[in-house]
Amino acid sequence: MSTSETLRDTGSATLEEAPGATDEAGKSGPAAPFQQPAPISNSLTVNVRVDPRGLARAIDPLPDGFEVQAWFDHLCRRYPTAFHPLSGGRGCFYLSLDEFDAARATYA
Repeated sequence: MSTSETLRDTGSATLEEAPGATDEAGKSGPAAPFQQPAPISNSLTVNVRVDPRGLARAIDPLPDGFEVQAWFDHLCRRYPTAFHPLSGGRGCFYLSLDEFDAARATYA
């Protein structure tokens, strides 16, 4: 007995039989496949590596002439909610290109 037959025998709905799954003509059918959302073209992810003491050791992208720790501190002060810590001493800033350019322009 197949899984679909087992589910039908127990009264459970399969994906094809899920309530609310309709095609353009309003007929019931399988649900539409998942589609990845389009990437946001004006966004930038700034990747950070942090040592166990909490000091930034690598940051990418790092504009020319900028020190790693000073640039990290500047981004943290300017966009405190944009940093997302990750496991393994890593983290990311999720910024728009305009925010990144503004931070670079105001870095002293």
